[in-house]
This record gives sequence, structure tokens and C-alpha cells, in this order.
Amino acid sequence: MRASLPLCLVALGIIAVAGASCKPSSGSGGQGAGPTGGASVSQGASVAIHPGNLVDDGLVARYYLDEAASGQQPSVALDAASDPVHLTIRYSNANEGGAGGGGSGPGTGGMAPAATYIEDGEGHRGLHFPAAEMTDVAYTKIAGTKFTADFNTKKTATYEVVAEIVAVSSSLSRLSHIGTGTGHTLSLETDSPSLIQFTLNDDHGHYASTQLGQLGRAVYHAVLDIEATDPKHRVKFYVNGSRILTLSPNENLDMNTTIELDPAAYYCIGNRYEIDEDDGRGRSIQGTIYYSAIYKTPFTADQVLHNTAVLLVSDDTPLE
Repeated sequence: MRASLPLCLVALGIIAVAGASCKPSSGSGGQGAGPTGGASVSQGASVAIHPGNLVDDGLVARYYLDEAASGQQPSVALDAASDPVHLTIRYSNANEGGAGGGGSGPGTGGMAPAATYIEDGEGHRGLHFPAAEMTDVAYTKIAGTKFTADFNTKKTATYEVVAEIVAVSSSLSRLSHIGTGTGHTLSLETDSPSLIQFTLNDDHGHYASTQLGQLGRAVYHAVLDIEATDPKHRVKFYVNGSRILTLSPNENLDMNTTIELDPAAYYCIGNRYEIDEDDGRGRSIQGTIYYSAIYKTPFTADQVLHNTAVLLVSDDTPLE
């Protein structure tokens, strides 16, 4: 489907920018409010405008990460898309008596920080990582799943993530990621608080400048379209609906390139699956991942803008 501009943006006559949100008036019965600490835009009316539905064009998997308001009770992150592939959650303190978890990380003695679900002051739920380079992760093997069917040897994809990023690993924190071992087959990631990065087939040459630590809760898109005539448009980044310049030239991403998935790879949110064998470190951010989705189609600017408007209001499962 080709989405129209979001109702909340039409009503306000604005374009969402970093730190801004479409925020329902207090007591209006809307779905939620803008990010904590970010600027918000009042609608100036007593009745909130429903933000609408997310674009589903090419949707492969969507994780609202709203299974709990706190704690480690959820053992899986649920996929809201068709033919769902749910993710096992590995809490790093699971082998030290922590609740939940789908695996065990290095021994923590129960004292080291571990991921936990949270609900922020605006009611947005997500998976919180209190420190960078933790080993906690939501993951699944891709063999025999829709991830392989929809992406292997293909040329297009869109990553969509809502996150608050406080700090990152210089060894590349994964936000939404497909890979095996230390590889980066199809990864939205960052190794600097001033950069967002997209990696395809271990080619790390696609990145854009943005001050991650200053954005608060924000919506990130990375759009891959290898068949785009202009190399500058083969990898595109958007933050809160606004396109930011891809600093790499993308000339090495020629039109014959395809996504090459290893059947042993994992799809992960918040980390890679493998733990560093030398020092036991993971590749998490410090911060919170509120939502993650992946599409097999390259989003248009209008589709990015529409979904951004919806997600800034609410990144959790819509109310019926």
C-alpha cells in the first residue's frame, strides 16, 4: 500500500523533526505522548487525532517490545506480523537466578546490570539496556524462516527502530541485525554517539552523522535499494522522518549486489547473538529499544514520514 501523509502531521501542518512528536492533549484519550525530554507539539484541541495505522508494505517482522512494563518475566519478544517468528530473550543474569531468559551469558554474580523491560513516563514500553556492551539480546535463528525467504539474494530492505541511545560500543552496537559470528550481513548499528550506520555483507561503508545521545526517544529508518539508479540513494537514513546525508559514496554497492545470508545467521534486536570470546563482552547500546521492524521493500519518504508520526505517538501494540 502507498500511505497518505499522517493525519496528525496534516492537522499540525508540520514535519516531524528530531525531538518532536505529535502529542495528544492531556485527558483526550489519545494513545500516548511524545518522547521524554524531547520537545512536543500540542495539537491545541481537546480531542486528539488518532495517529493512524503503520504502513505494512513489505512487512516481514514487527516487534512492539511491550510484553511487560517492568522486569524480566517475558521470555520471548512477540512478532506482530504474519507468519510470526518470535524472539527468545537472553538476560545476562539468567544463570545467576534472574527471571526469564532464553539462554545464559557470562557469570555476573547477580550484580552486573542486565536488560529489563521498562515503561517510561509517557507510557512507552521497551527493552532497556543499562550499560553498553552487555550480552542481553532478543534473537532467533533465521534458517527456514521468512527472514531467509524474504531477504536472501534480494536487493531491498527497510529497517525501522524506535530507540533512546545513551552510549554505544566502539565495536559496533547492533540495533536491529542479521549476522553470524562477528559478521554484519544486514545490520542497523552504531559505533559512535555521532553516527548511525548500515552494513551490508560486511561492507561498513554506509553511515550518516546524527547526535544520537541528544535525541532522546527517536525513530530511525535505514532504507536499502540496491537497484536505485543513483548510488547516493542506495542506502538512505532518516531520523524522526527527516532524511540525513549518507556520508559514504556507495559506489562499491553496485546494482549487481545482493543480500547474502548465511543459513547459520541470527536475527537479533539489541545485540549480536555471539558473545566476545576474549572478554565476554556483547554489543548492546546503553539505552532502550522500544520497537523494531524490518520490511523487504524500500520505503518511500512519505512512508517513512507516516510511520514516524505514528511511532512518535505510540510504538506499542495499537489499542483495538
